[in-house]
Amino acid sequence: MSDNNLENIVERFNQLETQFNSLVKSLEQGSHPWGMIKASRVTGAMELPKISRIKASETELIDIYHNSPQILSHLAIIVALTPESYQRQTNESIYLEQVSNGNYWIIVTEKNNYWLIPKDNIRINANSIKTVQSLFTCQGYEEIGTRKFSLIKPAKLSLMANGKQWKLEELGILDFSNSRAILSTKDYIEQEEIESQLTQLNQEILKIKNDYQKTINSLQEKQKLLEKKLEIAAKERQQINSKLEQIISVNKALVDHIAKISNEPESKKKVINDVQTSSTTFNWQNLKLVNTLDKHTNSVRCLAISPWKDTQNRQLLASGGFDNIIHVWDLNTGELIAI
Repeated sequence: MSDNNLENIVERFNQLETQFNSLVKSLEQGSHPWGMIKASRVTGAMELPKISRIKASETELIDIYHNSPQILSHLAIIVALTPESYQRQTNESIYLEQVSNGNYWIIVTEKNNYWLIPKDNIRINANSIKTVQSLFTCQGYEEIGTRKFSLIKPAKLSLMANGKQWKLEELGILDFSNSRAILSTKDYIEQEEIESQLTQLNQEILKIKNDYQKTINSLQEKQKLLEKKLEIAAKERQQINSKLEQIISVNKALVDHIAKISNEPESKKKVINDVQTSSTTFNWQNLKLVNTLDKHTNSVRCLAISPWKDTQNRQLLASGGFDNIIHVWDLNTGELIAI
């Protein structure tokens, strides 16, 4: 190790000793918030002082334990159960005594109140929980590994007449159900506010999710309705296509028939009705007048040529007029066949 490093270590040690002595002095004078009424100065190699009493309420003691346990480590009396208490029967009293390697601290406050708390580095597990439960009510403890805890209430002791032992008067309370970091009273209030805000935020998120789900459900209903309408439209289109196919088929048959009869001599005739009381037939190829059909007494308004011949091999023509009479003619001869 270099001389510079050694000098730095010595200097740092002196600084720490000065700070510690200053803290003890402030406790003696009562200027520290948790001022000590009676204390002995640190001398030599920083031996732990013997503390009689400190100015702190039970609530303040819990806050100090949670946030600055190193302060209590300099003010505490280190104790453990007496050998007899380890072997005690269920209903026997529990006694503690001062030892160098105990797992518990005794803190003395005003009015000679003796409080018992676990050391800040105590390890509570399946092996040590029985002893802990003899001194504290352990809320929410589960036998799974080493568990962290928060101090809810310190155990209460009384000093025995011999001045060397303490008797357990009232169990303390430890809470194992909350694995959060230990917080001060102020921090708990702030955390409660944060948790309240988180709860409100979760409620808003839940409302948004519900509104979103309602919107999704509404869209799904509309989608189902649209799909149903599309299905109906598809069926109607299929029906229309089927009808169109039928019409096209009939039209094709009619066109084929017209093409067939157009090659026959009789089919070369064209019938024209005038606005008076007669109809005339022309040869549509040379527009030559063939016949004049004039038996109607009023205007002729409709004509129809039979695509088929009758039993006498005659091409028939039907004419109708405003005289409410239908005449049937032989298209070739112009002879009136029936009325």
